[in-house]
Amino acid sequence: MTTDPSPAPPPLPTDDQAAIDLLIEMGGNAQAALRRAPHLSTRITRAADLLRLLDVPQDSGDRDLLVNLTYLRILRDRDERFAHRASRGSLPPGLSEADAQSIDQLVASGWESGQSESRSTKAAKLLTLLDYDDPAHAQQKSSLIDRTMTAVVTEAERSRKRLRLHPVDGGSLEIGRRSVAWRDLIAVAAMIMLGLGVVLSVVDGARFGSQQMAGASGLSRASLGIGLFANDHDGRLPVAHDSGLAGRWWEVGNADQSHSAHLYLLVRQGYTSITDLASPGNPNARIVVDPTARDWAKPSELSYSMQLYGVQAPRLNLSAPSPSILLADRSPVIERARRGEAFDPTAGSSNFRGVGQNALFSDGSVVFLRSPILDSGDNIWLPRQAEQGRLHLTGREAPAPDGDIYLGP
Repeated sequence: MTTDPSPAPPPLPTDDQAAIDLLIEMGGNAQAALRRAPHLSTRITRAADLLRLLDVPQDSGDRDLLVNLTYLRILRDRDERFAHRASRGSLPPGLSEADAQSIDQLVASGWESGQSESRSTKAAKLLTLLDYDDPAHAQQKSSLIDRTMTAVVTEAERSRKRLRLHPVDGGSLEIGRRSVAWRDLIAVAAMIMLGLGVVLSVVDGARFGSQQMAGASGLSRASLGIGLFANDHDGRLPVAHDSGLAGRWWEVGNADQSHSAHLYLLVRQGYTSITDLASPGNPNARIVVDPTARDWAKPSELSYSMQLYGVQAPRLNLSAPSPSILLADRSPVIERARRGEAFDPTAGSSNFRGVGQNALFSDGSVVFLRSPILDSGDNIWLPRQAEQGRLHLTGREAPAPDGDIYLGP
């Protein structure tokens, strides 16, 4: 009777197996898995944290080491196959030692062989078969070169004459032997300009779509970081200082007052990457982390506006029947109001040249909004009191307590 020296590992508990299966089904999206099975929230979160440990990028040193090991394995395999063929006697026949020495002597002597019956003389005769110096062939080759060059020059001259424009009577041009009116040339030029306009429009639309998708992808990853932070902090959103909304929350760079410092706390504590919070439509977005920073250095580096709240951060409710907006592309209203300029409360974000903005909802979904005014009539760029007529903003306003969405800075 034999025993297995390596017994099978104990099976996973049923809830753990269900959590992992659900994560795989959701493509690794922990937020979607939490929405699908809230009763497994603890196990899903722990399984997602464990799986994130596998996302370790290789540096260049690891790649070089992998390349070197692969090359060594190839060499070892080649040597093993060569030794195997040698043991079976299947290697191709080679030169004898005497023939190899005679060829070496022939090369060293400048191809001058010695005795008439020596091995080097026989090798020199064999090598003469590689020489080919037929005068007739050389003359034929020279003639072929001349004919080719003549044909090239003739064709170039014919093309030049064919494309030459000759003015003729009647307001037209003569192209080769055909006469073309100016109006025809103008029509062709107009068609070319029209086609170019269509092509540029398509290219611009493709670029816009690419930026929109890249921004939505970054917000989705940031949503995962917000969910992990809330899970570790009693379900609440980040709070970086105790000033609440008492100071001027739009003073980006002042980490003791700005509301953006709350969002930057996710970067400082490693819950999300600063590149996830950099919109591809913002050319000034910061993409390198300053280890001593507590906030973005200036407003132009900030890509997204966040729902405003005070010292007591709201809880992240993933199962709310009507999810609220957590983040959206930077508010154009706050940008202009901070500089004391007039603003359009219905404008789109400058990240998308005023066309619209990506918005991250509390359930983890990302939606592109063409208008800042929601179906409920709430304007995400304004507090409730400003929506009712007062449009002067000072950076001290707060959203209404009844679910008013007001994003800043």
